[in-house]
Amino acid sequence: MPVLSMFYGIIIRMQCEKGGKHHLPPIHVICGDDESVFSLEGEQIDGTISSSKKKLVEAWIEIHKE
Repeated sequence: MPVLSMFYGIIIRMQCEKGGKHHLPPIHVICGDDESVFSLEGEQIDGTISSSKKKLVEAWIEIHKE
């Protein structure tokens, strides 16, 4: 799974699978021991991260929507 970005202790990855279970590739977020999965629209799908880190991830997704 390629790393797209790293900032403030957050690692952003995206896994693209042909014929995978997801219609759109999810964004995987790793922050220390915490992991979470977000949709491309910025919705948290699974996992837990702190609210401050979640806001940073949502901002990152918004900035990189194109």
